[in-house]
Amino acid sequence: MSFTGKNHLFTLTIVPDNGYDTKSGNINLRLIVTFFTILLSMFFICLFFIIGYHIKIIQEKNYLNAFSEKQKYLKTIDEKERAFEILSNKISTIQKIDKALRLYAYIPVPDDNMYKAGIGGHQIVDSSIFNGLNEDLKTKLYNFALQLKMFDRRLFVAHNSLYSVRLNLQKQRDEIS
Repeated sequence: MSFTGKNHLFTLTIVPDNGYDTKSGNINLRLIVTFFTILLSMFFICLFFIIGYHIKIIQEKNYLNAFSEKQKYLKTIDEKERAFEILSNKISTIQKIDKALRLYAYIPVPDDNMYKAGIGGHQIVDSSIFNGLNEDLKTKLYNFALQLKMFDRRLFVAHNSLYSVRLNLQKQRDEIS
């Protein structure tokens, strides 16, 4: 349809129920097209904002769920760290008992650094398993995994030390017998 040539007009006639006082007028086709274009544009603009609003609501809900889940994980990690600290204190008590038994059995007492059972020389914890997590959670989990590895080493040293004390005491008992 071309609007450049003739002036396309529509006649609009309004007839009331009584049949009198009819009114008629001409409406330009260009005016009708402009009106519906504006109306359609407003519809799409409103639709755009409505969809954007719903997307925003969904994103906020997802953010709140993720934040809540992160807080739950951080709380669980904090609880496990407290439990781990209690276990660490218990292993320290076991190491003190080991020292006392060594003194009692006249076995050389190792220095405190041996009980710390340092680890190193290679990658201790694979940090790639924490990819996708935010930095706070990643750092906490990495530190916790590192402490767990160190605790495992301390437990291994304590076990071996107590075992050697037991063997030494058993040997001394056999000699006395």
